Amino acid sequence: MSIDKGVDTKCCHIFAKYNMIKLNQKSDCCGCYACENICPQKCIVLKPDDEGFSYPFVEREKCTNCELCVSVCPILRKTQPTDYQRVGYAFINNNAQKRFNSSSGAFFSALSEKIVEDGGHVFGCVFGDNQTAVHIEATTKAQLEPMQGSKYVQSSIGNSFSRCKELLKNGEKVLFTGTPCQINGLHSFLKKDYANLYTMDFICHGVPSPKVWEIYIKYVEKKNSSKVETVYSRRKYFGWEKYSLMFKFKNGKEYCVSTDNDVFLQLFNHDTCLRPSCHKCKFRDVNRISDFTAADFWSVWRIMPDFYDKNGTSFVIVHSKKGNEIFNSISNCRKQKFDISIAAKYNPSLLSSPQENRFRAEFFANLNENSDRWLKKKYRRYPLFKGLFIWLIELKNKILKKK
Repeated sequence: MSIDKGVDTKCCHIFAKYNMIKLNQKSDCCGCYACENICPQKCIVLKPDDEGFSYPFVEREKCTNCELCVSVCPILRKTQPTDYQRVGYAFINNNAQKRFNSSSGAFFSALSEKIVEDGGHVFGCVFGDNQTAVHIEATTKAQLEPMQGSKYVQSSIGNSFSRCKELLKNGEKVLFTGTPCQINGLHSFLKKDYANLYTMDFICHGVPSPKVWEIYIKYVEKKNSSKVETVYSRRKYFGWEKYSLMFKFKNGKEYCVSTDNDVFLQLFNHDTCLRPSCHKCKFRDVNRISDFTAADFWSVWRIMPDFYDKNGTSFVIVHSKKGNEIFNSISNCRKQKFDISIAAKYNPSLLSSPQENRFRAEFFANLNENSDRWLKKKYRRYPLFKGLFIWLIELKNKILKKK
């Protein structure tokens, strides 16, 4: 790979022929893989920087200056959503085991199974080799199971956009799930709407560094003297609201720790290791290009007590007519309309980007020194006043819940 001399490669500027694309700061790239998928010369490759986040690099000698990569960048060419009258729902899958294995109320499980039953294809994130997060294609219910549950790390899209387009052109029904920026990247890549395409994003707090995740996996494996075999990101042994991260190891051991006590989840929740674009996200909105937005229905016990379930309740926003049609066809569930404004009140990440942790630069410096100093507790703490505010809110909720 070659980069023009004088370019600050630490900032991962991307230059094609004649400086066709120039990203002046890391927050200008969300790592959606649209540019790599669209390039007819295959001269764009996403590579990790020092923090572990992937950015596009160009082999200049192969570039023909077609500018297709510019045309599909969702940050440069954001696709505008329709003016469809959006509807919000509380959703509970009647299958208790699927709810337990899911992050909240198992809406993805119900939707993806409906697509597969109709002979369609589903794209979603799984933990692949060495527990790296990757997007894969599924055509059976068994293949859908690893896609259940949150994956708190940015996934590699690979050639999934290109494969999705191929299926759509052949008339196949497709469901593509991912972060809001990945879904915007897909729509921008496709350049048109397909009647046989359904997309689902979720309320995204932000994506942690794959490098931090890789180091954390090694840290856990060292502590347990075995390789990780399976990861469960949102195990509900402590309940839905106080979820845990669980590992199963090849030596038969298990490791399960709640979100309040796990190093990685604390770094994630305290905004220490998120992608720079997450702090200036351009895709946080009620009106989205996707057909569905799914999330945890936090505080449902306060708003709709009959829909509270210890294994989780989803809230779903339906953004399109075709989304509404397939949503109404889903059976074996409980669903009820609710005011979408509630979503913004109890899910601030729907509209607001997380504030960058003031120790972020120091954290990554220590991470790259290949020492255990990245484990320092100060990187995993809320600022004093924010921490006090969160504690008071949690205390208030506990008191109200008991009443």
